[in-house]
Amino acid sequence: MSLLWLTVCFALAVMQPAFVQPPVLNARVAGRVIDRVSGTPVTGAVVMLLPDGQPFPPAAIAPPQALTDGSGNFLMERVWAGRFRIQIRKTGFAPVGDRPDAQTLDVRSGQSIDGLVLEVARGAVLAGRIFDAGGEPASDVVIHALLETTGDAAQSPAGSPMKATTVKMTQTNDLGDFRLADLPEGRYVVIATPRPDQPFVQAARADGTVAVPTYYPGTADRQTAHVIETAAGRTIDGIQFSIAAVPAYQVSGIVVDEAGAPQAGAMVTLLGDPRPDGMIAPMVARTDETGTFRITRVISGRYRAIATIQGMPPGRADVSAGATSAAGVPVPVTGGIVTPIGGIARSSGPNPIPGSVEVTVHDADLSDVRLVIPLRRP
Repeated sequence: MSLLWLTVCFALAVMQPAFVQPPVLNARVAGRVIDRVSGTPVTGAVVMLLPDGQPFPPAAIAPPQALTDGSGNFLMERVWAGRFRIQIRKTGFAPVGDRPDAQTLDVRSGQSIDGLVLEVARGAVLAGRIFDAGGEPASDVVIHALLETTGDAAQSPAGSPMKATTVKMTQTNDLGDFRLADLPEGRYVVIATPRPDQPFVQAARADGTVAVPTYYPGTADRQTAHVIETAAGRTIDGIQFSIAAVPAYQVSGIVVDEAGAPQAGAMVTLLGDPRPDGMIAPMVARTDETGTFRITRVISGRYRAIATIQGMPPGRADVSAGATSAAGVPVPVTGGIVTPIGGIARSSGPNPIPGSVEVTVHDADLSDVRLVIPLRRP
């Protein structure tokens, strides 16, 4: 066989897609699910083994799972070798297996595991009613139950800051009522998020305010939110508060190309800083025939403004106005602040959104924002 033929055969072998060997389904896992407090069997619970730190098998092979019988017993056959995270679901009980410290199970090829005892706890319930700023029941408001956790105190002598993770979400009904069930025990803060406006619909309230995400007992400030402590199976109702309304302002300006020509029909998006409990919905506007845009219902805070035109790359962000700072940096001539960084309103470090400009609205309207779009592809 010639060297050329061997080379061709080797190249063809390398070009072939790698064959993924399906796992050997020869292990077995059996056990029982009980109520952690009473010790009684839990019927109809779904027990699932999710691969932990390893890829899922081919799509044709579902994760091992079983349903407990009248005695709380379950049996999973055709299990492959590996480490699994144990997940349990049952209405009325707090879910098991969602947290980073979830129980894991190591299974060897051909192994038979019997007598596994898994405990579940009755879920806690948080319920109440939400009102709008006028005192009327607020429907279609999204409610988040945020579970507070801390980091590793040993790694942070001063103490790790509290973290809040959304465990459950629901929506208020026509009476403004909500119910968050099957919660793990712990410390919670509750936040109500008003339904965002439709894009391009920016009618301001008569009093110049806008509804904002609000923590119980009725504050927009996370630091003053009340913490609710729950226990397994406990129901806490009567959680009532009103959606906070804060002053709203306007951000306006113009979109031009690199030659200074106004760009009609450009999309201008204002993105708020992400929040740990959710994110302020993006605010969007289109430029008119003069390239002018206007975004209303903007609350005080930091944002990133970006202009785009369909089919073109995002533009270079710049700011222009009728005045200049002592350092020669353009600044707006009306209320508000455009944060100048590095000589123009642009991040001096890695920009999280290419082509965007950082904008700070501070208790006043902001005008004369100038966004530049290069109409040449890179």
